[in-house]
Formats: sequence, structure tokens, C-alpha cells
Amino acid sequence: MALDDDSRAVLRELVARIDLDDYVARVQRALERMPEYQGFVDGQVELDDRGPAGIRWNLEIFLRWATGDGAPTAADLDRLRTMIAARAAEGRPPEEGLAVYRRAMRAGWEAMLKSADERERAALGGAFDVLLEWLDILAAVYEQAYAQEREAPVSRRERQARALLERLVAGDRPGPDGERAAAAIGFALDGPRRVLVAALGGGDAAEQLRLAEQLRKQGVLAVAEGRRVAGLAGAAAVDLGALGDGDRLVVCEVAADEAVLAAQLDDVRAVVALALAAGERGRVDLDAYLPELLIARSPQLAARLSQRVFGPLTDVGRDDLAETLALLAANGFERAATAAALPIHRNTLLQRVARIEQLTGLDLDDPRDRGTVWLACLCA
Repeated sequence: MALDDDSRAVLRELVARIDLDDYVARVQRALERMPEYQGFVDGQVELDDRGPAGIRWNLEIFLRWATGDGAPTAADLDRLRTMIAARAAEGRPPEEGLAVYRRAMRAGWEAMLKSADERERAALGGAFDVLLEWLDILAAVYEQAYAQEREAPVSRRERQARALLERLVAGDRPGPDGERAAAAIGFALDGPRRVLVAALGGGDAAEQLRLAEQLRKQGVLAVAEGRRVAGLAGAAAVDLGALGDGDRLVVCEVAADEAVLAAQLDDVRAVVALALAAGERGRVDLDAYLPELLIARSPQLAARLSQRVFGPLTDVGRDDLAETLALLAANGFERAATAAALPIHRNTLLQRVARIEQLTGLDLDDPRDRGTVWLACLCA
């Protein structure tokens, strides 16, 4: 039964004089006795929706609706749906959330009645149905939010894994939600870890999502990142054969250093990208790509190095000399092999080498200058 005009006017007077901070504290004390409430506090903070901030916002929209006329605003419902969807993505069951809301509404209403005088209590005593009507609204929003979560292309397990990985990389404690996610995957939160990145050559985002799920079945905290998968593995080696697509799969792992996990992940991501571009497949060794990683970490220096070596040649329109220099580096600066690869006569190659040295100021017999050229070729 909706509030009549007289009861609504009394409620407005009462709401106008209450101390909302005191009400929030009372509701929080009531909720803290509920084990279900812990999940609402421990998850990732979005929209200031955890703890006292979430309680206050929910009380405000309820009171605004109860003292006003008509349905709650579309903006309020959208925000409420977003908050509930966040719980759905964390794997919180809907009945748990509705139990928390029921307890919160009852505690808030009881606190309001205690603040009312006899006249106000008499006017509001029969209006408890307003809470039931609000809970009907909440139940409908819960149903919509959880239906959308079930239809989402990214699974709940994927989102839970992503949230846990972000916390671990940031050096934060996993929290109860993270512990549940780790247990569901079979990922050990204690013990040695390895940074792992994998990708299917030519695979689209959907294939990488499936690869992440396959890795999670082996106890890897794996999440899809577009066209690759990144995460943390335990001590046990990943069974590549169980993943399928062995002719397309690239995997790189290194022992994790908890102090620099974010940087390690970036390095391993770079190595997998380099290996894919080079046509390498299977397990790849990060140490085999150390020069490329140095270049990847310093893109400005890499551009300057490339300009230092190849700029003097291309600036004067001698792309043939740039090609010759790159082939020299690829052939270990062995003249005969380079002449055969071009192909040109050996004397023609010697003439080109002399011109290259003249334009660049490099000595192609000097080990240091050879190293500079080789690094510049990696920048291309």
C-alpha cells in the first residue's frame, strides 16, 4: 500500500530533521552482524558503492523516492543497476544481496520510527508496505542486472581472475573475493610464482578468451588481453599439449619478482609479440630477446639510433645502401654472403661499404660500430 498524502507529508517532516550520518552508522552496525555483508565491503570499489558510502547513497535514493511522487529516477536506477552488476560480476549470489538490502531497509525504518514522536509514529505505523514496494523495485533491478551478466561475452570467472590479477600486481592483499577466485581456479596464493604470457598466432579475441579459460583449468591465474593472455602461474609447468593449437601457440614464462610484477608482465608481453612476429612458436626464452627488450623499453632512443645509422643513407635517397647495410648485419658482416644475398658482385659491395662509411661515419670493421648497426636493425 502506497503512502497517502498525509503520511507522506509526515515522512517529509521527519526526514528533514534526521541526522543522515547517524542513520548510516545505525544501518552499518546492523549489517556488520550479517556474514553476507562482508562480500559487499571486500570487493573492488566502484562508484563509492562499498561500506558507509554505499549505505548512504541507498538511503538517500529510498528517502527521495518515499517522500516524493512517482517512480525513482532513471539515473538512480541506472546507477543501482551498475552497482548490482558489479556484485554479479564478482560472483555474489543475488539472494545474498537482497538479504543485505532487506536488513538495511528494516534497520533504517526502525531507526526512523525511533526518531519519530507519537503523532508521527501513528501516521507511519501502517506504512511499512512502502518498504515492501521498494524491495519489489530492487528485486526487478537485480533480475535485470544478473540477466545482463549471464549474457555478457566475458565470463564471471574471467572478470574475477582479472580483478585478482590486478590486486596482486599492485601488491594488494587478495581479500575474501580474491581468495574465493583463486580457490575456484586452483591458483595458490602462497608459494613460488611465474609470470606467464601466451598467445595464439592469428587468433582473435574470442580465441584468446578460450585460451585463458584453458589455462585457468591448469591452475593459472590467466586473463585475456585482446589478442593475448597474461597472468601468473604456480610452480607446476603448463601442459602445452593440453591447450591444443600447438602450431600457433606461443608461451613465455619467467620466475616472478613480486616487487616488479607489472614491469615483468610488460617485458613478457613484449617478448611474445616479438616471437609471434618472428614466426616462432611453442615456449620462448625471454633471455633470447634481451636486446629487443632494451629497445622496446626506450622507444625514443631506438628512433634516434635508427636515424643515426640509416638516416644519412635514406636522407640522400640511397635506399639501396640502407638495404645493403641491413643485409650486412643480418649476415654477420660477412662480405661474400652479403654479396650473394643482394645479389651483386663482391667489388660492387666493397664500393657500397665505402660509401656507407663515408655517409654515416661508421667503421664497419669496428666491433662497436657493428654492434650499433645491429641494434639499429632491431629498431626497424
